[in-house]
This record gives sequence, C-alpha cells and structure tokens, in this order.
Amino acid sequence: MLRPVHFPLIFILMLVFPNAMAQETFYSLIRVNAPSVEEDTAHVKSILEGKAFSRSGIQEGETTFSQPDIGVKLTEGMILGKYLAVEGTAAWYGDVEVRTKDATDTVYFLNLRQYGFSLALLGRYPILKWLHAYGKVGAGYNRVEADVEVDVEVDAEKQTLRRNRNEATALYGIGLQASLLESLVVSLDWEQLEIDDLDVSTVSLGMGFRW
Repeated sequence: MLRPVHFPLIFILMLVFPNAMAQETFYSLIRVNAPSVEEDTAHVKSILEGKAFSRSGIQEGETTFSQPDIGVKLTEGMILGKYLAVEGTAAWYGDVEVRTKDATDTVYFLNLRQYGFSLALLGRYPILKWLHAYGKVGAGYNRVEADVEVDVEVDAEKQTLRRNRNEATALYGIGLQASLLESLVVSLDWEQLEIDDLDVSTVSLGMGFRW
C-alpha cells in the first residue's frame, strides 16, 4: 500500500533504478537506538570559543560526558529485487550532557541535542528465505543544538549560550533484517557517522511492516 511519504522515494528510484520498480516492496520501521558519542574535548572548546566567559581556556582533565539518552529512528524503505534496498530515515540520537571547567575554575554545563535525516543504499544478502544480512552506505544532513549554562555571577545575557550547527555527513553500517509472518519486519542495525566533528555510533533494534 502506497502512502504519500513514499512518493519522493519512488521518484528518485525511478531515475536511478528504472528497471527495478516492478519488483518494489515497501517497509516502514520504528527503531530504538542506543547511541555512543566520542568524548571530544576539542568539540566542547569549539562551542565555547570566542565567548567572553570562556576566553581563559578549557581544562581537558575537567571535562566529563554523560551517556546519551536512548534515541529513536523512523525509517521508510524500498526493496529493489533480491540484493538491493534504499532507506530514508529521520533520527534523533539522544541528548548528551557535558560538564567542563576553564582555567579560572568556572564551571560550564552543556546539553547537546543531535538529530538529522539520511538516505542510504543497502546491499542485501539472503541468509535464509526470511532473513537477510546487509551493509549500507549513505549520506545525511544533521543538526547539533548546544545549550550552555555557566555557573558564575554574570550578566543575564551571558548566563546561557545557544549554538546551532548543521552539517552534511557520510554514514555506513551493517545489520540483519527478518521478515516474520506475512508482513512483520524486525531489524538489528549498527551505524557509524560523524555529526559536527563528533563520532557517533548507534545500535538499533527496530520493528515495522512491509507494504
């Protein structure tokens, strides 16, 4: 069953894979992902760089990162014959809390929110009739929103800093996808990408339906 969200994907695929459209199968997945973010002090410095209350420099040994929250991905996919598929995904990678300190012992608290959209091509290999392994490569457009609070008495306008960054990036990954019953789909997926110089890897468990 076609839905409006499929039409942009169909148009792209008609241009790239004109002979595959007769065999298309659509699927929709919701994935819960456990992200892991590289603890990059240089990234924290770049967020605070040039601001009046951070000119004295960040103490690298005083910077700590929390584990990211559990994230969510919404995926629309199309299977092209036996060995290919293409996926479009909207993802929220979870918030990361960072605590750091500058040379004057002023403490800063950062909240990093990371989300984006991606398009990936999958190479599928049938292990069993109902189970496929796959590798994928693609590109995404991601956004990082950083809210910074400073633990010091300063003017009200300097209490909070917001820095937003947008970036196109490559991604790659591997996974397993199982077709259960007539239309139920279950997937296990690992993905690696870079968002604003932060290396982010996710392990995702998903469930959805074929159409």
